[in-house]
Amino acid sequence: MIKEKIQNLDILMCHNSSWISKTIRLVTKSRVSHNALAIRIEKELFIIDAQRRGVNVTSFNQWHKKYKYNFYIYRPINFSPPLEKERIYQKAIESIGIKKYDFISLLIWQPIYLLTGVWNRTNQKRQKNRFYCSEFIAYCFEIPDGYKMSPEMLKEYLKINTDFISIYPMGVGFF
Repeated sequence: MIKEKIQNLDILMCHNSSWISKTIRLVTKSRVSHNALAIRIEKELFIIDAQRRGVNVTSFNQWHKKYKYNFYIYRPINFSPPLEKERIYQKAIESIGIKKYDFISLLIWQPIYLLTGVWNRTNQKRQKNRFYCSEFIAYCFEIPDGYKMSPEMLKEYLKINTDFISIYPMGVGFF
């Protein structure tokens, strides 16, 4: 089964057939429209991601049933120092129910950045309290300038970073 292959702190690169997914993929010229983080709590698999209600945790089964995402995985393989893994996990857990969804960046700043290459968001306090999906993942893994990343940009960053490996397509018909 799919969920047995997913490990703690795997990053899921997702898309589905919803209009928002199609729009994000069209605008970003990508097959990826969403990013999520997998965590295990006492052998149970959960997904933490930023959706319209903010950063929340959902059981994998509920998440997969609700969103019907097709996805593949980027797996972190080098944690240095070893405590880094715990810090990433802690940042994700501490964001649940606290961080709101960043609609303004998704709908205004991200499109402007994609068109011009200039990031205009200057309110740093807001930046730490609101996330869209790829921004949340970048925050957890402390990726430089992660607040500017679309799901596709995050995928490209992970693709060339030797601390991550790509793991097989999951779900039906990803490619």
